[in-house]
Amino acid sequence: MLGRVSDAFFYGYTGLCVVAGAMGAVFARTGVALISGFHPSDQPREHSAATMLSQHRFLRALEMGFGLFSLHERDRIQTDVPTNRLFLSLMASGIAARVIGRAVDGRPRATPTSSAAPSSSASF
Repeated sequence: MLGRVSDAFFYGYTGLCVVAGAMGAVFARTGVALISGFHPSDQPREHSAATMLSQHRFLRALEMGFGLFSLHERDRIQTDVPTNRLFLSLMASGIAARVIGRAVDGRPRATPTSSAAPSSSASF
């Protein structure tokens, strides 16, 4: 029973990494708008949007790669202690980054779209 639960969580998590990573890398402009409310086309300088979208695509491709690697190495992750610890450490580092980001940067939230130009003090 516990093995089935473990497999369900493993495949659910790694599958989500693969699908969300691939979708985010391919459809970065839409993904960024849906997730954060940030609309790259509203930015005053096109290179600012291009830089942000490039970074988003890169991180989503890493997410997809982690999911694919995890699926490929599933047997080693489940049987080899060092590989299992590496996998769990990578997962924990993602959680830690979210917690630290929340503590340092505040609660993430989508911002409403406005037709007004963003202020010049906005940071990217």
